[in-house]
Amino acid sequence: METRSTSSAVATKQDVNELVGKLNNVMETLAKSSSALTELILEMRELRKSQQFLSEQYEDMKRTLKSSTEEVKALRSENQDLKGRVQKLEDASCQTQEALNDLEQYGRRECLEFQDLAWSENESTDKLITSVSKLIEVDHSVEDISVSHRLSMKSDSNPRPTIIARLCSRPI
Repeated sequence: METRSTSSAVATKQDVNELVGKLNNVMETLAKSSSALTELILEMRELRKSQQFLSEQYEDMKRTLKSSTEEVKALRSENQDLKGRVQKLEDASCQTQEALNDLEQYGRRECLEFQDLAWSENESTDKLITSVSKLIEVDHSVEDISVSHRLSMKSDSNPRPTIIARLCSRPI
């Protein structure tokens, strides 16, 4: 029996050595897995930080976009209002221009324009107009003329021999 117990003791020692080897392998694998797991945990933390940063950036962009959209709407509305005001001002300007033209024409209703009358020194435009009136057989006297004058010349080399005369209002 003693032989048996020695062989079983040897077998047990061998089994123990095998088990210790397996345990060492398992512990090495666990140690490797543990460091890999630690690395994974660190990477997950970094990914969470990145994801949180991107999420904050996205929220900022959403707020900015919403603000910009509201600003664009307000600017469009203001632009429409300004277009309406411009149209009204253009209409008023056209009406004012027409009224001014009517006033200018009304103011010239008693004016006569005489063109191509030669200029001479110490001339009297009133007398020139009276002379021309007699030539064309129109009855005008110096008393019928309120004011008369030559128009200014464009340049010395190209005189405009034009006289403007405003007639006095005559009772009807």
